[in-house]
Amino acid sequence: AESLGLKGRYARLAPALEQAFDLPLMVRIAIGSHWDRTTAEQRTKLAAAFKRMSASTLATFVTGYSGERFETISEGPGPQNVHLVKTRIIDPDGSHVNITYIAKRYPDGWKLIDVVVDAGISELAVRQSEYRLILKENGIDGLIRALNVKADQLMS
Repeated sequence: AESLGLKGRYARLAPALEQAFDLPLMVRIAIGSHWDRTTAEQRTKLAAAFKRMSASTLATFVTGYSGERFETISEGPGPQNVHLVKTRIIDPDGSHVNITYIAKRYPDGWKLIDVVVDAGISELAVRQSEYRLILKENGIDGLIRALNVKADQLMS
């Protein structure tokens, strides 16, 4: 992580993020009923901005490896035809963070659609809360700008 630097981590993480997550569905869920009022061009721009912001955020979090390990606890069906994969990241000192991945099956395989940290903090719920005011005050184009500005700030 250190030798790659922030931009190198972004370059490595962005394609993996896009492959693992259904980012267009995630942003659609995050903006709720506003999705129905978007054009095809806005949807494309919104998905791209959401991807940039998500990958930039992840690149700032992944700064090195200190002996952490990843453990799958359980997996099984969840509500609304999703699959729950319960995991934890364990630090060398024994402390851990619980993470539940919410996955959806597609004809070509599985994609993640949400991440829940510590059995209660949904990434999509956080995004919905953040985006609600932006959408109310500045609309879809304002949200696209805000996501791109956030990605730029994280990468600078």
